[in-house]
Amino acid sequence: MIITNVKIRIIWFTKKSQGKLDLNVSLRPGVTFSSLELLSPDPTSIVLGDVDYGEQTGIRVGVELELVLPAGKNKWAVFFEPTYQAFKASNEEPIGIFEYETTIDYQALDLNLGLRHYFVLSEKSKLFINASHAFVINFGDSKVDFDGRSDLDIKSQGFFAFGLGYKFMDRMSAEIRYSTNRNLLGEYANWNTNFTSVSAILGYTFF
Repeated sequence: MIITNVKIRIIWFTKKSQGKLDLNVSLRPGVTFSSLELLSPDPTSIVLGDVDYGEQTGIRVGVELELVLPAGKNKWAVFFEPTYQAFKASNEEPIGIFEYETTIDYQALDLNLGLRHYFVLSEKSKLFINASHAFVINFGDSKVDFDGRSDLDIKSQGFFAFGLGYKFMDRMSAEIRYSTNRNLLGEYANWNTNFTSVSAILGYTFF
């Protein structure tokens, strides 16, 4: 009698979900509402005091690269957004006993690098929040121009920003973003500035 041993091999196939990274490119123009105050080394001095330039409304133009992460069901993303900013104003009243008049002309490219989280409302709409840090590249001849004394060259330091927005159909978006104080006179030991802004941003994602 011949006995044949038959071996039965059972193979289990495990299917792993293959996550992928999605890259979105968006144009993001908007309006920025900024306020600026120049703080002198001695604000109580009768020679030269602080200068309040008030509030200015300007145009911002940005292009965003957003990398949507597969973790967390595509609810997290990192983004990089170069944005052009400008602020130009003069003090309305001369300051100090010598009645200095000043004009500030500031142009810069803000390089925003941040993290974003989405809250899905439906298949077509979602809310999002984001936080970012901006590195600043100063443009042109950015300076504080004093009439009657040496000018101050603007070398802006980085700053943080926080935003709240809404995205529809994965194409159109709207965001309100608050930017913390950036010191425009970072290379001077005594001079300082208070410069904050709020931006209303519209976005359109091309792909």
